[in-house]
Amino acid sequence: MDVGRKNNPSVIWIDEKLGEILYTRRVIPLKNTPYRVQKEILYDHLSHPNFRRCCIDATGIGNQLAEEAMQDFGA
Repeated sequence: MDVGRKNNPSVIWIDEKLGEILYTRRVIPLKNTPYRVQKEILYDHLSHPNFRRCCIDATGIGNQLAEEAMQDFGA
């Protein structure tokens, strides 16, 4: 996930690995979306039983979201 808000939207990019190939399954742009709503959407995906890994850009405004996701879902 790349976190943004106004000039650049946040984007959640969901891939599925089959063998050695990654397939893009969904791209979720979140332009002008309040941070609370971004977190709800991210957590909805993180709580899926088959979800295995999440990378959040924690430089800048994504730092808090990345820290909270690690506390709630593990490193």
